[in-house]
This record gives sequence, C-alpha cells and structure tokens, in this order.
Amino acid sequence: MFYNINNYKNLAEALNDKYARKYGELRTRYTKEGLEYGKKEHGIETIQLSQEQHNKWRKKVKPVVNEWVESMNKKGLPGEETLDIAQEMDKKYTIMYSDY
Repeated sequence: MFYNINNYKNLAEALNDKYARKYGELRTRYTKEGLEYGKKEHGIETIQLSQEQHNKWRKKVKPVVNEWVESMNKKGLPGEETLDIAQEMDKKYTIMYSDY
C-alpha cells in the first residue's frame, strides 16, 4: 500500500487552519485548570526548565522517538516524514497558541 504523505499533510493543514485555534484555546484552558487543581489540591509545584535541562530531556527521549519512527518505517509507513510534520506543526502552533 502506498501512502502519499503530501495528501495527509494537505489534509492536516486544512484541518489545522480550521481547528488549531480552538484546540489551542482548549489545550491552554485545560492545562491551566489542571495545573491550578494540582497546585491547590495536591500541592504540586511547577518549574521552568532551563535550555540546558530541556536539551537533556530531549536527548533522553530521542531513543523512544527513533524507535517509533523505525517501527512505522518497517510497516511501510512514512515514519520520518510524519515525525518531521508533527514537529513542524507542534512548533508552529505552540508559538501561535500557547500562553501558559
């Protein structure tokens, strides 16, 4: 079976143009509510990672991501292309809609 990644990318872009704002607003609202609940009810503390800590975390997660890409590729699916698109979209919409 052949999957044309461009068809999925075009569909994702069309859907995102319509729903990204709503999703971003909901994600932000539920994240804020969840954080407030955790702080109030369970005494959790939130911290901001330094760039160095963030990079260290991403390095630790990379083998899991690579394993997923490899498993998709073995199934004949475009693992690397899918990851690239997901990361591109995450970066774009995080910048646009994340305010927490």
